Amino acid sequence: MGWFAKKVIGNVLASVIGMAIIRAFISLEHPFIFLKTASLYLIAIIIVLAVVGAVFGYLRYLVPLRREQGFPFVYVESDGAVRELNDKEQAYLKTEFSPGDGGRPYIKNRYDGKTYNGSISGFIYRDRVPKAIAIRPESPQVNS
Repeated sequence: MGWFAKKVIGNVLASVIGMAIIRAFISLEHPFIFLKTASLYLIAIIIVLAVVGAVFGYLRYLVPLRREQGFPFVYVESDGAVRELNDKEQAYLKTEFSPGDGGRPYIKNRYDGKTYNGSISGFIYRDRVPKAIAIRPESPQVNS
C-alpha cells in the first residue's frame, strides 16, 4: 500500500474515532445511544476497509506493470533474474492442456509469488514483471 493510501486511511480512521469520542461525551446520559452510534461507526469502518482492500487487490493482480511486445510469457530464474523463453518453452506454453492434466505449466500471478516447492522460479506473464526488473534475452545454455 502506498504512502498516500496509508495517509488517507489514517486520516479517515482518526476522523471517525474522533467523531465517536465526541458523540460519546455528548450522549453520556444515554449509554444505549452511544453503543448504537459506536456500532454504526464500526460497521462503516469495516465497509470502507473492505472497499479499499478490494480496490488495491484489483490494482495488485490485474493492472499490468509494463507494456511490451513479444511472447506473452517470460521465465523467472531461481535467483530472481527474468529471461525470454526459448522455442521449446514457447511451444510448451502454446500446447493445449486439459484442466486436470498434471503436466500443464504453472503460471505465476506475481513476480515474487512462490511455486508449490517454495521457489520463485517459473513462468509469468510478461506484463506482470515489475519495470525495475530487466528482461534478459534467451539464454543459449537453457535446454528444456
